Amino acid sequence: MSPDGVLLVIVLIMTLTGVYIMFFWIPPEYRVCRWTTDDNADYNTWHGECGCEWDLDDGIPEENGMKYCPDCGRRLVQVISQSLEKE
Repeated sequence: MSPDGVLLVIVLIMTLTGVYIMFFWIPPEYRVCRWTTDDNADYNTWHGECGCEWDLDDGIPEENGMKYCPDCGRRLVQVISQSLEKE
């Protein structure tokens, strides 16, 4: 990983005609799963970009010690709505 947090992915492909090496630079903003909530007062359901849905009894994912999405494994980033910020 480079100092600025960009992940280098190296793919080695071996075929009958030769060996190919591909390099991919993946910036940090693409290695996260953004979670949002639907602002429903009755439920505390959070939705991940990967399709994950998670119900919390209380608080937000960060307050419950959640750092990674349980479905895709990417780093969890919560997007707080304005109604939750006012509380």
